Amino acid sequence: MIYLEKPASFVSQLDSVGCLMVVNVKILMLLRSPASRMEPLKWGHPAGKVEPIETIENAMIREIREEIGLSIMRNQLRFVRTFFVDYMAYSCKFNYHVFRCDMPFEPKITLSTEHRAHVWILPCDILSLDLMQDEKECVESALQLSS
Repeated sequence: MIYLEKPASFVSQLDSVGCLMVVNVKILMLLRSPASRMEPLKWGHPAGKVEPIETIENAMIREIREEIGLSIMRNQLRFVRTFFVDYMAYSCKFNYHVFRCDMPFEPKITLSTEHRAHVWILPCDILSLDLMQDEKECVESALQLSS
């Protein structure tokens, strides 16, 4: 379950980050490895946990580098919003800080072992993918942010 506003009884266990990488109108989607502990073979965007010593921006830059092999600068990230996620299947509640990164062209993607494939896809086609929990809401929110 994903919330736009923090529920009164919500106690976060951790912070995580995610970023929609956008080129023109296409967004980058990643297929999780079949060996993934959470949501194997589901599509999502670069994301991960924030380490205790990191800012959310530094965590996002690190995750993008680790997951897709791109080095980006902090000024390329635009904060979209924080969601409050109750991942009931995994008994986990967390703050999910979503960013957007607009790029002028499709960069070379080097996937980590966490993912098995990637695709640049039009937003209207995203529902054809088997998405991770709450992915649709995150994409819609980030796409509302003007380019």
